[in-house]
Amino acid sequence: MAKPLFTNQPFTEGPKSRPIHITRENIGHFIYPDEGLDFSDYNQMFISTENITVCTMDIGPGGFFDPPDYHPGDEMYYVLKGAITQYNPELGQAIRVKAGESLLIPKGGAHVAYNFEETSLRIMAVIAPKIVEDQLFPTDGEAMKRKTFLGTDNVQMPKNPPLMHNTRIATVDDIGTWPFEGEVLRENGYLYHITEDKKLLSIHGRKHPALVKLSVSNDFMQVGEFIVPFGGSVCRYTEPICHKGQSFIYAIEDKVTVYLPQERDTIVLMPEEGLYLPENTTYQLVNYGDKNMKALFATAPGNV
Repeated sequence: MAKPLFTNQPFTEGPKSRPIHITRENIGHFIYPDEGLDFSDYNQMFISTENITVCTMDIGPGGFFDPPDYHPGDEMYYVLKGAITQYNPELGQAIRVKAGESLLIPKGGAHVAYNFEETSLRIMAVIAPKIVEDQLFPTDGEAMKRKTFLGTDNVQMPKNPPLMHNTRIATVDDIGTWPFEGEVLRENGYLYHITEDKKLLSIHGRKHPALVKLSVSNDFMQVGEFIVPFGGSVCRYTEPICHKGQSFIYAIEDKVTVYLPQERDTIVLMPEEGLYLPENTTYQLVNYGDKNMKALFATAPGNV
């Protein structure tokens, strides 16, 4: 199996202009950092283009990755299993994020991930626009000063500017600027915790309604969940959905049926499988099951 290429996964000779069903056979695998395995995590990369990268990250109980990492784009974590303690060493900020919750790491924000739980950790990471430059992760994190409890570096480091949590109830008017405008969070790299009650909720469709839960919606990315109900005398499905950006759909718990009306094509995602969709692809989610169907989706750029 060839080593996965950041910004071109699964590998294609030209632009990714067709939908790609991503299964175990075409997932890319990598370890960060790959020069010292003691403090590393395991990653499965589903899709990576110039606009968006989506991968899962696994850390066992008691594990963490080090040195600190940062990216030339925003990164959002959606916790699939367990709980993560995420730490920004430059700010001395640590946040514990549980399953079903999200965390936004602004562009350039340094971060280290810890698993202080008694179960394994798995998160879905969405990075936009690019995960790395020139296929290389940053190498200067080891020398980074760190603010910690009773830390010796603390007095040498500047105090952080205050950042207030957004206490407003989100509406569709906030799409594109939730939980804040992207540039506001990128000014200082604060990690931002999106709990269940901080997600932007909306309804998609009128005759065939589905619940939408947006964790992040800014100029770089839009990431959320579609909840398609079950039951009734007719099949339950969403009305047509179309994103202007490149998109990814992930089956979180149960299989997800995706219908592409323009191609009259059906793709069934089994749990932990994904689907890449190029720009302006129309799709519908269909629930043939006996409970609500949940699908995670991400699109980039985000304000479209």
